[in-house]
Amino acid sequence: QTKLQIAAMISLGLSHIHSVAADDDKGQEQATIAHYDVNPRNVIITPAGIPKFNDFNIAAFLTWNPETKQRCGFVPRFHDPWWRAPEEMFPFDNSTVDEKVDVYSLGNTLFVLLTGMEPRGKEHKKQRLKNVSNVVASGEYPSFPDEYSNSTDPSIKAIRRAIMLCYEPDPKMRPSSMEIAKGLFAALNDLKATANGQDAMKIKLHSS
Repeated sequence: QTKLQIAAMISLGLSHIHSVAADDDKGQEQATIAHYDVNPRNVIITPAGIPKFNDFNIAAFLTWNPETKQRCGFVPRFHDPWWRAPEEMFPFDNSTVDEKVDVYSLGNTLFVLLTGMEPRGKEHKKQRLKNVSNVVASGEYPSFPDEYSNSTDPSIKAIRRAIMLCYEPDPKMRPSSMEIAKGLFAALNDLKATANGQDAMKIKLHSS
């Protein structure tokens, strides 16, 4: 349950990054910033137990085109497969991405939080670079260790579901970071409500 709470707060933190309003915001509910380097090393836990994002040195800004009334993406600059999304692997000339790359990377970060393992493995990265790049580009999901893939624990199931949603290969179909956060907080609240109900039942039985 502690991992579920941290996962929810990390997702909410990312949604705050994506929710920064532009100075000339015309009411468009569009992301203006992509962190562009979401991974476990760039999330710190404060002494109060609150996760915070750091290392914004390669953040990308998303602008709004008033003529086409569409958001402008940014050209991806990094194509290594370890923390990146499928659409970043083999970009076409002048192709752009948006903040949804952060959501995919959020899935990788939650995978590490849940399992303690890197989703694409940690060993021999240089030798596996091309192969893993192809795997990520194909949209293939990483495999969970058996103890997590088969678990019926509500907290594990909630985090696992969030990870799978983050791993949606099509960025247009991939949920927003706020949608991921809402799902995790809902699962957390359900667990707390169940626990409170059980505690109340114990107190009632004890008192009677």
